[in-house]
Amino acid sequence: MRHPWGMSRTALEKTLAAFIAVWGLAVPPARAQASHAPGPPSLDTISYLYGVNYRTPGVVSEAEPDGADISRHSIVFFHIDAWRFGSNLVDVNLRISDHAEPAAGGGTGAAEVYAILRSTLSFNKIGGTRRFTYGPLQDVGWEFGFNLQSKNSDYAANEKTLYLGPTFRFAIPRGFLTSGVHFRKEWNHNGVLGTGESYSPNLNVDANWSIPLPSGRVPLTFAGFATVNTPKGLDSFGKPTATEVLIRPRLMVDAGSFLFGSRGVLEAGGGVEYWHNVFGKRAGVVPGADQLAAFVQLTVRLTGGH
Repeated sequence: MRHPWGMSRTALEKTLAAFIAVWGLAVPPARAQASHAPGPPSLDTISYLYGVNYRTPGVVSEAEPDGADISRHSIVFFHIDAWRFGSNLVDVNLRISDHAEPAAGGGTGAAEVYAILRSTLSFNKIGGTRRFTYGPLQDVGWEFGFNLQSKNSDYAANEKTLYLGPTFRFAIPRGFLTSGVHFRKEWNHNGVLGTGESYSPNLNVDANWSIPLPSGRVPLTFAGFATVNTPKGLDSFGKPTATEVLIRPRLMVDAGSFLFGSRGVLEAGGGVEYWHNVFGKRAGVVPGADQLAAFVQLTVRLTGGH
């Protein structure tokens, strides 16, 4: 198997082992057998989401001058895998809006592809130790990756954002909880002005969780993420950006367990997506820069999981 960096798994492991030895992180053979903090399981899912009241900065209508309410269908492919020194994550979203957010030239709603790509190196796995396990802290890692976007609206967003920084995995009784602090650098495109955008580096703080709930005969899971981006300088219109807050909690029921007696195969539920200062645009100044949208979700597990 080859990784996105073009190396085989064996070559990558040997390179990391050499790096560890050079920097004095290697451990004696006996200690190397110590149990490591568990990583995430391998998992592939595909989800369908539908929501109303989504917003996009600058998208308005005659009846909604403060920001048009957009209905949106989404298909999401999610993959995560664990390997010897860490984990990889791929999250690809296909989003199709209704006519409230038209495609360039009109005729249909805008379509967008948004991909999140991450790789994380586990310090406990690299060192063959539990040195980074303390109290509620289960492991510390180093995460790097990109967000990539393409959209066929008039604005023609074409985001490329680098993320780099430490992550923290916490031990909880059931499920998982992680948090990270990242250096962030974004490049984008403004089709209205016909120019590229290069934003100032900024800071990202995020959290991800999935917690099974004690619910009797019907298994429930409370899951979601929260992310905060600090201001990223001036936008291509010369306007200052603001702190961006995005929170998306959801409550899912394991529908497969009572429909056909198979747990973890089919989940159904919904949640809300709260987004303040969307894309860093100032709410109250830029119409459509504040959002509270409800959505329903159906998720099918393709491989992995429990």
